[in-house]
Amino acid sequence: ILASGGADGTVRLWDAAAGTLDHTLEGHDGDVHSVVFSPDGQILASGGADGTIRLWDAAAGTLDHALEGHNGDVHSVAFSPDGQILASGSLDGTLRLWTMVAEVARHTPENQADGQAPTSDSATAGALRHALENSDWILSVAFSPDGHTVASGSRKGTVHLWDAAANTLALSHTLEAEDSVESDVEISAASTFALRHLLTGPGGDVRSIAFSPDGHTLASGGLDDTINLWDVAAGTLRDTLEGHADYVRSIAFSPDGRTLASVGRNRNFGLWDVVEGTLQHTLEGHTYWVTSVAFSPDGKTLASSGIDYTVRLWDADTGTLRHTLIGHEWSVLSVAFSPDGHTLVSGGADYTVRLWNVDTGTLLHTLPSPAEYVYSVAFGPDGRTLASGGDDNMVHLWDAAAGTLLGTLEGHAGRVYSVAFSPDGRILASGSDDNTVRLWNTATGTLHHTLEDYTYGIRSVAFSPDGRILASGGDDGTVLLWDVAVDTLE
Repeated sequence: ILASGGADGTVRLWDAAAGTLDHTLEGHDGDVHSVVFSPDGQILASGGADGTIRLWDAAAGTLDHALEGHNGDVHSVAFSPDGQILASGSLDGTLRLWTMVAEVARHTPENQADGQAPTSDSATAGALRHALENSDWILSVAFSPDGHTVASGSRKGTVHLWDAAANTLALSHTLEAEDSVESDVEISAASTFALRHLLTGPGGDVRSIAFSPDGHTLASGGLDDTINLWDVAAGTLRDTLEGHADYVRSIAFSPDGRTLASVGRNRNFGLWDVVEGTLQHTLEGHTYWVTSVAFSPDGKTLASSGIDYTVRLWDADTGTLRHTLIGHEWSVLSVAFSPDGHTLVSGGADYTVRLWNVDTGTLLHTLPSPAEYVYSVAFGPDGRTLASGGDDNMVHLWDAAAGTLLGTLEGHAGRVYSVAFSPDGRILASGSDDNTVRLWNTATGTLHHTLEDYTYGIRSVAFSPDGRILASGGDDGTVLLWDVAVDTLE
């Protein structure tokens, strides 16, 4: 038997060998976009422009059931390999999973004539199991051969992988079109980016996040003027540090994990005792707002940047000012130390990325940035590769030793607010106000994955020290923790 769905609202069953029409199934009100047989061939499912899925007795050519719930055209339907689940994708942005049963109610004489689905107290197919929400039209759906994963394709050219076996609503993975070309991605448990925790605090936008050196704690700061300390394993709020008079722009842990530095929209910044949850010191010296802060790898030096066009280096133990680095011609927005602690990189709102000698406070290189505003800078673990993100919607890779541009990573549709290397340097994460986090293969400069489970812009991204978790914070006030399988990088 061959099934076809048409713009006339009918489903037709054909004798494929003879080329003759066996049945014309009427019931949909509008185009029929998709038809599929159950694995045993007994049931035919169809999805249409009327927002319904209809289940037909394939042998008799009669309607068994009409599944309602979608609020838009149903563009694709697919059975699981065991026939127990039916997946449907719609223009309403949802993927719905319906429970099928071994026996479905058959047509009765009373409703056979008008094509209406029967009502029966006996076991029937079509109980809604889950409605998985996506941010875009779903145009196609398919199950993996083991039935554990459902793939959905959207209008934006992305493929989302969902965990069907665990009956969870967690988005497992997002593949861009480049992935299928570059890395021959297969649907498998080993290649998922699973959402571990969604952390929602009492305040507003999350502007900065940082992992403690042991990876057990995640700090987040934002528009509610507080710093939240989260238990990474449990996904629960452990403590809240209060004391800022305005929103928290940047935070950084000391290498021993006992001290947290934070800056707000003012001229000073604080050092907190993480264990006690108390403010220990306030460092003053900038003549205007402080924008970013970072500890040196040995914990002895603290760097800060400001809207006063300067970068300042402080003695982390005594809080005394060591050097004031002058060279930027406009606000300095970001700072980061090299792994050996001898070089500091700064990104400004003056089309430049600058490299400084930490010991002497002298300027080593001025890198002409294609972006006017460089919101984020980061060193790779090799100490030679440097990444920057800015208002040109791109990520730029630099050779820090030579002071030259290595390449440009294109794909974001909005400003790149944050960049971070994985501990092994194989992946670079970038967060943007296009509502995505993108993961790049640093060896090839190609896009590895795109995480799109966001409704607002991403302000900060950070890898855990072991590289197994990626955290992101954004304008919706939430922090998402992702299990990152970096060993699947091709």
